[in-house]
Amino acid sequence: MNRGGWNAERITDQAGKIIVITGASSGLGLEASTVLSAKGAKVIMAVRNLEKGKVAVSKIMNNNKNAHVELMQVDLSDFNAIHAFSKEFHAKYTNLHILINNAGIMYPKRREITKQGYESHWGTNHLGHFLLTGLMLDSLSEHLDPEW
Repeated sequence: MNRGGWNAERITDQAGKIIVITGASSGLGLEASTVLSAKGAKVIMAVRNLEKGKVAVSKIMNNNKNAHVELMQVDLSDFNAIHAFSKEFHAKYTNLHILINNAGIMYPKRREITKQGYESHWGTNHLGHFLLTGLMLDSLSEHLDPEW
């Protein structure tokens, strides 16, 4: 077994897979979107800010003209926006192979509250992804390992 660490070269071919990545406009989300689209996956870049998302898509497409990426909006601090994302996703796709819950906020400068009344850090990073995962389980379920 190679214990040389993890790198993009160790990711197998992802052709035919649909992957949703939250927080895909920067940081780890953008890197995951770049690498997985280069491996052949159709990557749904789920972002809060569409303008930043468009810049991220341009970066990926400039480096890989064959990348299959799609930008979709979701604000994980708003349960209504999460439901809207799920509805839009389900209207376009019946399958989801991988869901990468990456988005989040860190150390807000002041206490903020989500539209549903939760502290923003808790509401976004935990409750938002919990709701999103629950709404996507029907699309993910056929790809889950039954041994789990």
